This record gives sequence, structure tokens and C-alpha cells, in this order.
Amino acid sequence: MAGTKDWWDKAQAIGSLLSGIAVPLVVFVAAHKADELQKLSDTSARERELTQADMSVRVAQANIIPPLIDGLLSTDPKRRKLAISAILIALPADGPRLVRELGEQTEDEDVRSYAANALDNRKEQLVTDLYASDKDRRKSAAQALASGYRNDPKLPEQIIERADANKDNADGVYNSVAVLNALSKNALASQRGKVESFLGKASTQGNKTAALAERVRTKLDAPDDLKLEPATAD
Repeated sequence: MAGTKDWWDKAQAIGSLLSGIAVPLVVFVAAHKADELQKLSDTSARERELTQADMSVRVAQANIIPPLIDGLLSTDPKRRKLAISAILIALPADGPRLVRELGEQTEDEDVRSYAANALDNRKEQLVTDLYASDKDRRKSAAQALASGYRNDPKLPEQIIERADANKDNADGVYNSVAVLNALSKNALASQRGKVESFLGKASTQGNKTAALAERVRTKLDAPDDLKLEPATAD
């Protein structure tokens, strides 16, 4: 355990290099590939490009991991905090897990508190972005929540509260159901009553949302953590 803590204590200097270079790089690659996909009508060609797009984004992310880790390895608390914030944006799937582990392992109470707050603030912003006017922003938020917070037992309630405050936003409500669909059964079951009540209300938003809500009910009633096909956010 001491070795792990020493690694995390050294691993805190990542972020300054990332915020100016890495995030724009990943965003550029993803946006460029998305534009290319929009031009394709052939299904097989679109699937090939989708695979290439995922690989391109992963390559871009791989290029920014070393400077991020270099930042996490610093003894400078300011650089460590900046690294925490940066990694949550640059690595939406793995970032939350890394920051969560950092908070659990570090003996620095200030860094531990900052990591916990950064996770909560990032999650809150992503939930808010499910209702953004920009479609790409909504989809990006849904994907980040689905991949980075899949096992978070507090997320269902946060999603439902935001949906209840934006009942007239059909896209946002659908996106909320899409994220619930991606969460683990354990995360959903912790708020089962509220989830079921919300699914009933969301089902009135149209056939597409109703069908997706039914998929979430299926997961809740399944004996094991049923892996459902991910739903594309709107």
C-alpha cells in the first residue's frame, strides 16, 4: 500500500500541459471524424469510419496520457489539482476512475477533498449538458456519464431531478433515459422507486423514449446485470 501511495503522491503534476494542448487535440480529432461520418450514406462504410474514429480518438488520448501522468506525479498541489480537472475532461471514460482512486490513495487531505469535489462538479455539469441546446454537447455529455459514472449510485437521482426540472425538453428527457439505460443494475437498483416513477413519466414523451424506458425496466427486472445495447443520445 505504501508503494501505491508513494506513486500517487508523486503522480500529481499532469494538468498544465494538458489544458492548453491535449483537450483541443482530442476534440479536434473527434469533431473531424464526426464531420466525415455525416457525409457517409453507406452503412458498412459508416461502420468502418466509426471504428476508425474511435481509434483516432484513443490515439489522441494516448498521446496526452504521459504529460497528464507527469502532472499527477508532481509534489506541487496546484499542478496536481489542475491535473485532476484536466484528466476528467480529456479522458471521459477512464478519468473519473483515476481521480476516484487518487482521492482514495492520497494522504493529502486537501487533494483528496479537491478530487471528490472535482468529480461531483464534473458530473453535475454533464447532467446539465444533457439539456444543452447544442446536440453535440448533449451527446458528448451522455457518453461521458455512461462511460465514466456507470456504477455511481447517486447518478440516477441526479438525472431524475434534472429531468423533473426540464419536463418540456423532450431531447433532454430522452437523453436522461439513455444514460439510465447505460448504468449498471446496482446503480439503478439503489434508486429503484424513483427510477421506475421517472420511467413512467418519461414514457409519455413519445414512442422512442417509451421504448428506451422499457429497456431500462428490463434491466431492473433481470436477475443479473443485463448488458443492453447502448442508446444514441439526441
